[in-house]
Amino acid sequence: MISKLDERIDQSDSKKSPHFAHSNFFSIAGNTRSNDPKTERVFSYLAPLIGLSLLPLLACIVFQIEVAPTIAVVCLINAVGSGADIHSAFVTWSQIPTGSVLRDKGFATYWRNP
Repeated sequence: MISKLDERIDQSDSKKSPHFAHSNFFSIAGNTRSNDPKTERVFSYLAPLIGLSLLPLLACIVFQIEVAPTIAVVCLINAVGSGADIHSAFVTWSQIPTGSVLRDKGFATYWRNP
């Protein structure tokens, strides 16, 4: 459920939630205590699909390398498994206003306009 960020989120930060000091291509999804811009969150949802499914197959097509059946199956399984990520990216992109900042609190995601 997505709703507006209220003051209780800032007042009740739990020290139990994970916090990674860095953010790179795949680790940004584990950062639950920081405020993420909307586009960064959508990119983090789509990164596994792009990096593990589409880029290897695209590289094989561009460099005219025969795709091994094992690689094709792994890419297909990852693409199917990324279905929920694609749905989350679509919901985030379509229902949250542009320029908003997102924050997770447990299983709830809150957003606010900076």
